[in-house]
Amino acid sequence: ILNTNLKKDIIYLSKEEAQLIKILEGVSDYPLDREKEVEMLKRLSDKYPILDIISVVKDWAIGKIDKPLKKKDNPRSQINTWCKNADAWGKNKKEDEHGSNKQHNGEDKKTFKLPPEFYAVRST
Repeated sequence: ILNTNLKKDIIYLSKEEAQLIKILEGVSDYPLDREKEVEMLKRLSDKYPILDIISVVKDWAIGKIDKPLKKKDNPRSQINTWCKNADAWGKNKKEDEHGSNKQHNGEDKKTFKLPPEFYAVRST
């Protein structure tokens, strides 16, 4: 059954998409477009599979408190840059099922140990 009373298409959002929209709604002068935001999230998630994109966007949004968006700004490009930097700096990584962050090589940061030769005692 088609509801002809609706004037707009209904967009169903995943939990992550809804979180993203909510964060972006709180950023002053953000040019919110739900379809673009969903597409951005999909592309960023594909490009940076080990990043927690929502965490990066939250950090970006906090930064907008001190540096509000200007008319000429491209906020989606800014978010992409923040993701690129987070990936390069090892920040905002997704947590595994045990609540720990993984490095690029799959080793757990919380349990990473230095090689035995690092602990070798020099005799004098």
